[in-house]
Amino acid sequence: MGLVKEPTQLGDLSLSAAARLLPGVSQPRRLRRPQRRTIVVKSCYPKAVTKTLAFACVLLASCAARAQQNPNGQLPVTSFPHPYLFLIRDPLVLDELKLTSSQQQALAELNDGFDAGLWSMRNKSAEHIAQTIEQSTTKAKETLAKLLSAEQLQRIAEIERWTLGTRAFLGDDLPAELDLNDGQLKRIRQAMEESEQKLSDLRAESTSPEAQTSFDKKARALKTDEQKKILAVISPEQRAKWVELLGKRIDVAKLGRVKFKAPPLYGEGDWINASPMAAEQLEGKVIALHFYAFQCINCKRNQPAYREWHQAFADQGLVVLGVHTPELSSEREVDRVRQNARDADLQFPIVTDNQKQNWDAWGNSMWPSVYLIDKQGYVRYWWYGELNWQGAEGDKLMRARIAELLDE
Repeated sequence: MGLVKEPTQLGDLSLSAAARLLPGVSQPRRLRRPQRRTIVVKSCYPKAVTKTLAFACVLLASCAARAQQNPNGQLPVTSFPHPYLFLIRDPLVLDELKLTSSQQQALAELNDGFDAGLWSMRNKSAEHIAQTIEQSTTKAKETLAKLLSAEQLQRIAEIERWTLGTRAFLGDDLPAELDLNDGQLKRIRQAMEESEQKLSDLRAESTSPEAQTSFDKKARALKTDEQKKILAVISPEQRAKWVELLGKRIDVAKLGRVKFKAPPLYGEGDWINASPMAAEQLEGKVIALHFYAFQCINCKRNQPAYREWHQAFADQGLVVLGVHTPELSSEREVDRVRQNARDADLQFPIVTDNQKQNWDAWGNSMWPSVYLIDKQGYVRYWWYGELNWQGAEGDKLMRARIAELLDE
């Protein structure tokens, strides 16, 4: 393994995924602009908290200003400053670890236990998000230290380094492992900050889907240049140690196909088109759960798609479930919600969420939002905003995913 060639290939780690980094959490709002937009990291929080916040936004897609769509079931984990919680549920990583059946069961239970908190944190304060991620990561590492063998723990550490790429040089472990001095750390940090600034400028210029291909090419060049600068800072011995710590290469482009246990359904509100539904009635069903407010124009534009999904797939086991969470005071009137459902010919079940119990359980932050839940109760795909905004073909993509989930 060449000392320069192999690490340089880490340029693949953050390309288009880095483009989708969502730096900041906004207040709930109706999405009225294109799905792919760039906002600047706000400086109202400490740097470490801001990074954690960005991680939460990208991963679980809660930022109202620019959402990370997930119609393909793959998250950009190489963009996350702290990817550990998502690596330990990734099928590719689990396959690498060669878990026993008892380990698989224990790890699945561990992950399921995190999910309610990971969903609900998304529309909370930056401090709450940071604390949730820190506590969950600490618990995960402590549990896995007892559950996994030394070889398995080493392998997941290697995969985490591959996933982090050059960011690992400023992490908690690698500087000590490589015995980096203060001067080296300063130069590495400078190279990364320069690269990130250029990448940020590039994002601002690449707001349309048509510009994405050009962005990816330029972003790859930036990351490659950054890595060359870092390699020039460290000694041959440190490079050799880095290669050793990376271990066997893993195709990070295939990471991110993770799933999360759906939050519980709170059905205390008024029900439209159905009697109150308990969780047991939804077991074994594919569910298209969508949040909306009946006066939201973006929500209205999605209603024909929801109606067609119900008509096309209800007999095959799909439950289209509307959750009406009001934004305006007039949207709290149940009779008006019911009348809107009649006018729009929405025949699927709808539960009113005036107390925002479901909204907060999901950590939702925008109208409209739709999540696809598989027969085992795991969230697999989602879409934020209008499905067909400026030719986005969200309806077509999500319809295909519904068909796939029904066939499983």
